[in-house]
Amino acid sequence: MPLRMRLSVPSLPSFSNLESKALQREKFEHQKAKDTVASLINSYNTAKSGAMRDYIVRSMRNYYGSLDTNLRRAVDPYIAHGPTSPMAEKEREFIKHNPPPDFPLYEDGDNVAVQAHRINYLFKQADWERKRQAFLFGSDVAGDKQNFIGLPDGLAAIRNKQGQIMILSQGDLQLKEMSEKYNIPVKDIVMHGGVIPTGKTGVLVSNGWKITTEGTLNLFADDPKERYGTRIVDKEPAPKSAWDIDHPARLQKFLLDWKAEDTENESVKSMRELADMNPRMAETMLGETFPQYSFRVVKRKTDETRFKRLLNILPFVSANVELALIPIRGKPIPLEDAKGFKGTFYYDSGLDLVSNEYGIPLGSYEQVANEIATRDLRGGK
Repeated sequence: MPLRMRLSVPSLPSFSNLESKALQREKFEHQKAKDTVASLINSYNTAKSGAMRDYIVRSMRNYYGSLDTNLRRAVDPYIAHGPTSPMAEKEREFIKHNPPPDFPLYEDGDNVAVQAHRINYLFKQADWERKRQAFLFGSDVAGDKQNFIGLPDGLAAIRNKQGQIMILSQGDLQLKEMSEKYNIPVKDIVMHGGVIPTGKTGVLVSNGWKITTEGTLNLFADDPKERYGTRIVDKEPAPKSAWDIDHPARLQKFLLDWKAEDTENESVKSMRELADMNPRMAETMLGETFPQYSFRVVKRKTDETRFKRLLNILPFVSANVELALIPIRGKPIPLEDAKGFKGTFYYDSGLDLVSNEYGIPLGSYEQVANEIATRDLRGGK
């Protein structure tokens, strides 16, 4: 009887197991890259010397340069607001060419000379900080020039247009009269340097940051045209979808002035009047002024529901009390849904970016066209 032998064949790993291991490996590499960048950022924030911070910045640049495209994409959210981000690089460049003012060496004592040096330093520091904010975020949101500093014993230092500094009493400043006129306590006038909030806020996106601004009234401005201003009250990383929509400075200023009811910008005033009477004509004229953009005007009195909805999706919208202006990157294009209906979207070929009617970026042309082709736009799906 012939002898039969059973040969054992080693089993091969299944495709699903190979795929699972590949995913685990990718996940591990992603986490390792994230942890490395997070550790470098933490070391930068706790470094005691400028030399050490410079060394960490160089290390981060070299590490980022060594990563492949996939890993770079994984750490980009960490990099975006770390010491190697465009904003941080820009700030270091500013400080390199504009060092902050030196603090007076002889800070002790109460004589007139010491006090004068202290006051002069405080004004210089305020000017430097305002210049820094303007360099980073634009002059329109850098805040008012500080010309008032509260001092002990109810006194205050005032700087006039020529740069001369005077020490005045509360009586000289007429703080009581201002307090009654603007319904704000004297101590708040002093605390805010004579620059009081108007309660009007706005939001815009600049360099990847969502910036909340507040309208201000400078009680001690020499020129009436300089009395109304804007200052930054909060900034936070903008949603990733907004980073591609960094409006040019001229349009940012226009949008900020549109928000301000008391703006001195005559072209904005005229355009708001036109938008109220003939929204379509205003949209056309604005599109000619800013050729890369389309615009939509929504009036509160004709579409209260949509107007309120728009206020919740700032910073893409610039709205005052009665009129909302939506800047949309690109020009109108039709995209066909699954049932053959053509909806209106906006396309910027330079960015390969499609946006919706609210100016919110949706993705590349191919991505959005493929998605719309599977949906029923009129059915809301």
